[in-house]
This record gives sequence, C-alpha cells and structure tokens, in this order.
Amino acid sequence: MEDAILKNIIEVLFDNKAMDIVYVDVSSVNPLTNYYIICTASSSRQANALAKYADDVLSKHCIFSKHIEGNSQSEWILLDGNDYIIHIFVNE
Repeated sequence: MEDAILKNIIEVLFDNKAMDIVYVDVSSVNPLTNYYIICTASSSRQANALAKYADDVLSKHCIFSKHIEGNSQSEWILLDGNDYIIHIFVNE
C-alpha cells in the first residue's frame, strides 16, 4: 500500500475498532475514484463515529467529502471523498 491517505484512513478505522476492513484499488477501471474502502461497525453509533474519523482524515489532507449518505440510524454510511469512497456497514 503506497498511498499515504489510504493508509491513514485504514489505520484510523482499525484503531477505532472497525471490523472486516478491506480496500479495493479501482483506479485502473474507474475514472471517478481510486479506492473503495469497506468495513463493518458493531452498531450504528460506532458507524457514525467511524465516518467522522474517516472524514477527519480526509479533511487533514484537504479532501472534503462531496457527499455523505446515511444518518445516525442508518445501517450503512457512505462517504464520497473523491478518490476515496468509504462504505461503513453495521454488523447484523
């Protein structure tokens, strides 16, 4: 993994107890984004916290989420950080 931002996102998700963290490099097949990052949270509350932490990482690198899909009761949250699309699912 060469991308420092990707590494930071994965580290913050791991440090905050996200489960099943995977990423897929789609840069060679998708002109709109470079990475899909997918993980699982144990509750919707944790999913919201993980989304905030991931968004903070993007902001530190001057990447501001174009769109955040989902809310505090959602079973799934999506952050669109241009080159980094982050999916957070609630474990059920």
